[in-house]
Amino acid sequence: MKEDIKWCDLRITIPYVMGQLSEKKLSAIIENLRESQFKNAKLIMSELHVAAISLVNGKKNLLIEPQQITFASHLEDGFDIEAIQLQFSTVLNALLIDDENQYLVNIEGISDTDNSHAESKQFFEEKFMPLDDDICGVGYRFLVNSGELFGEFKIEPLVSDVGKYYYQWVLNKSEKGTIEDMLHDVQSNMDKERDGCYSVIRR
Repeated sequence: MKEDIKWCDLRITIPYVMGQLSEKKLSAIIENLRESQFKNAKLIMSELHVAAISLVNGKKNLLIEPQQITFASHLEDGFDIEAIQLQFSTVLNALLIDDENQYLVNIEGISDTDNSHAESKQFFEEKFMPLDDDICGVGYRFLVNSGELFGEFKIEPLVSDVGKYYYQWVLNKSEKGTIEDMLHDVQSNMDKERDGCYSVIRR
C-alpha cells in the first residue's frame, strides 16, 4: 500500500448547553460569525434547542444541540492545526464560549492502494490464520489511552472503493484544556501510532 494518508473530514464537539435558541440569539450568533472569517455564514435550520449553521458553503458547518456544540469541517488542506484552531476559536468567540473545554475530536481519512480488500485479507492470513472465502477484507479497531487522551482508531478497506483504505481517529479529553492543546495532543497520538496501529496493513 501507499501510506500517504489524506485527512478529509473533521468534527470537534464540546459539551455545552446553549439554552433556548431564540431568533434574536441566532441572529446575534450569525452576525458575530459574519464579522469574523465566516462572511457567508447562514442559518440552515433551527428549532427550540437545535440549530444548524453553514459557515463556508456547506464545507464547514456548526451544529448546536441541547447538550453539545459540534464544528464539522471538510479538510481541504489536511490536518492543519493552525487553520483549524483559528476557525474553531472563531466559532467559540461568536458563541461567547471560553476556550477551556472538554473536547471530542473525530477525524477521518483515506489512502490509496491497489486493492485494499484483497491485500488486507492476504496480510491477515500471512500473519495469523486462513479465513473463509466469504470474507473479502479485514479491518481493525484499536482502543487507545495515553492518560490525557482516550478513544479509538479504526483502519479498514474502504467498502465503496477497493483502491482505498479508510482511517478514523476518535479521541476524547476528559479534562478541560484549550483547543490548541487538544489538536497538538491529537497530532501527537496520530504520529506515535504510525509504527503501531498502522503496521497491520504495512509489509
